[in-house]
Amino acid sequence: MDGWIIKNSFNKSLGAKFPPSYPNEMLVKLCSSRRYSVLTKSLFLKKNIKVCEIGYLSGNNLRFFLDKKWKTYGVEINKELLDLAKKNLKRFKQKVYSLKIGNNEDLPYNKNYFDLFVSINTIHYSSGSKIDKAIAEYARVLKKNGVAIIETPSPKHDAIKNSIKKKDNLWLWKWGGFRNNKMIGFFDNKKKLQKKLEIFFSEVEINERSEDYKGIKLYWYVAVCKK
Repeated sequence: MDGWIIKNSFNKSLGAKFPPSYPNEMLVKLCSSRRYSVLTKSLFLKKNIKVCEIGYLSGNNLRFFLDKKWKTYGVEINKELLDLAKKNLKRFKQKVYSLKIGNNEDLPYNKNYFDLFVSINTIHYSSGSKIDKAIAEYARVLKKNGVAIIETPSPKHDAIKNSIKKKDNLWLWKWGGFRNNKMIGFFDNKKKLQKKLEIFFSEVEINERSEDYKGIKLYWYVAVCKK
């Protein structure tokens, strides 16, 4: 999405010295224990796993994959964010196998390339019919039996509550910030998300997680999809 720059990656006025540097908690759980999903079983049986994250921002999730010694790749929308991740990971003496510029609908990798593909709060930056193109791209770059982990806000999230629905997967963001008045591809219920993912994946599980930060209600769907 237009507007994503280093300035938006973290807020120094709130005390942040560095951009996000720790991984998504649910992602860690899904990739560290079989108890959270039956579909991630393959991740515990393979060696030399190739993983790619779309929308890696400062590389906080990439850091987790690098710690696991997985072959780690990433896609971001511009060079500014690519350089941000490189600089942030350098603090931890880590170097990603490959970082490239692309977007949800145009991933710069060959088909059947990855064992795991990760999209944390990124899929909804494709809206309307572009959602289908994005999910198709996620599936395209995965190997047979590969896994995609996709997180996106659920209807209880304040971002959706404060946005205006035009039609399915087409919402006008009204929650302020650089996204204001942009079109966003939110899902207004789990059934619609499940149905959309099942077009491109053989098996789909959808869980939910939440956070409450200073009165702000944050809720997400977390989908685990097997190709």
